[in-house]
Amino acid sequence: MRQVIVAVLAGFILAGCMQKFPGPITVKPEPINASEQEVKAKIDNFYSECSKLKDAFKCKRVADDIYKSGDFRSAAIAYDMICSGFQYIPACKQLADMFAHGDGIPKDIDTAVTIYQIACNNGDNNSCDLARNLRVQNQNR
Repeated sequence: MRQVIVAVLAGFILAGCMQKFPGPITVKPEPINASEQEVKAKIDNFYSECSKLKDAFKCKRVADDIYKSGDFRSAAIAYDMICSGFQYIPACKQLADMFAHGDGIPKDIDTAVTIYQIACNNGDNNSCDLARNLRVQNQNR
């Protein structure tokens, strides 16, 4: 009985840990064209909401919702705010992915590599691999 309780508790603990480090967004929505006014309004709203939340994980979830709506320009700004403000690696990686693929922002491999390298320097081994792979691909072109 004790082993069952320990296993259940371990499951809850691991489930909680998984929430702290969300995976990348794997399904790319159809992009929408937002006007400058719409982007500004969305970012103002994001900043206001994120300032109240004061939690990088929750702020990233708000930014993920913006991304999933197809407004990549606003999402890139939101991810940048989280990455630079909280140094939250999942937001940095999402921003780097957007630069690497040109999602709503001009494709910029050098910027993607720089952001991946920052995440790598902060202990994210996957970002080290991504930065290295992009550098090699960029050199072969």
